[in-house]
Amino acid sequence: MKKNIMSRILMCLTMGWVLCTAAPIDKEIYILDFENKTGDVSLDWLEKGLTEMIFQEKFRLPGLILHPEYTVSEAITFRDQDPQYPANRYILMGSIYHSSAGGDVLIHLSSIHIKTWKTVGERRFTAYLSDKRALKSTLIHHLAKLYQTEAIDLDFTVSETPEDEGYIDTETLEAARRELL
Repeated sequence: MKKNIMSRILMCLTMGWVLCTAAPIDKEIYILDFENKTGDVSLDWLEKGLTEMIFQEKFRLPGLILHPEYTVSEAITFRDQDPQYPANRYILMGSIYHSSAGGDVLIHLSSIHIKTWKTVGERRFTAYLSDKRALKSTLIHHLAKLYQTEAIDLDFTVSETPEDEGYIDTETLEAARRELL
């Protein structure tokens, strides 16, 4: 017993106090690019901007290790190369597309959990770009829920799009870009 305490103290001194007092990492997330499916080049900034936004706010996601911008094939390669693939690894995929109801832009997130190749789980949610003020906190809040609570169903839209808004102009997109970054 005394030997375990002494070895723990020695480890804290050599590795640093933060490592010894920090909570264990719960989930490991491989973040893939947010694919722009709108065909609108004025939205290309969103692909990188949303990934950067998640990384800038990672301190609000305790217990997560975030790995930046991987492709699907890279994430699958990691899965195939590791025979003892940990159950706490997830893949986060994003896509950006136009709403069929109006001219708003939808940001869709899917979290894929490959337990085995026969057991693949997915949880997802969608946010509207027009809700610029709440978009950043909404995405981070729901990412935290996505990975902290296994039983919650997050297949829903975060806000409503006004029906009279038939398009998004360049000024609106630029304002949203500045707020996200």
